[in-house]
Amino acid sequence: MILQNRRFLRAFLALILLSAGVTQADSSRVERYEGIARDKTGTLVYREKHEVEYRDGRVWKAVSRYIAPDGRELALLESEFPGTVSLPKYRFQNRVASYEEGVDCCSGNQLEVYHRGKRQKMTFNSGWVSGQGFHYLAQERLGQVEDGKKQEFKFLIPSKMAAYDFRIRSGGHDPKNPKLARILLEIDQWFFRLFAPKIIATYDLDTRRLMAYEGPSNIEDEKGNVPVVRIEYTY
Repeated sequence: MILQNRRFLRAFLALILLSAGVTQADSSRVERYEGIARDKTGTLVYREKHEVEYRDGRVWKAVSRYIAPDGRELALLESEFPGTVSLPKYRFQNRVASYEEGVDCCSGNQLEVYHRGKRQKMTFNSGWVSGQGFHYLAQERLGQVEDGKKQEFKFLIPSKMAAYDFRIRSGGHDPKNPKLARILLEIDQWFFRLFAPKIIATYDLDTRRLMAYEGPSNIEDEKGNVPVVRIEYTY
């Protein structure tokens, strides 16, 4: 059971930091940027290519592609933000493990989640978060986290057809650059925290861009293994 919980947490925690954008968006524009993922030896694992469309000063659509060193596409994430940016409609396709999951969102207080062919309708409230919505929530609450205020929310996990309690809190500043703030992501149950991997997201306090990510990858292989990576983003 502990091993299964650890695998579930690793796969989930990786998914929620799939992209990075800016909050100070023009009325209508497209932003493109890349991430370089390396393992603990410094070996290139994959590249991320992100494209975010902004309309009327807010994020509207986002597409993220994950490319192997040999040029193969490992995964594709497509997100739309018709309502709140914290709860997007999205589809994640893992080419390596050959599965698809996502959220069809939203009508009233109803949404539908799917994973490996299974689908389920659920009732949600305004405090729920899913997919790339975590990143935009973190941007929005960066100041509160910096002030030492723990931020709690429910994160919707398609593979479990359920929402779980998570939290973000300050991890201090980068010792080499005080303008870079670290955010720690944790599941909000002490028992699961004993086995969950450490997740550190580094944000630029001026631009609110995600500059680095340290933790499990979102690319699960055929055997369910998830490598630990460090991703550095360039804009």
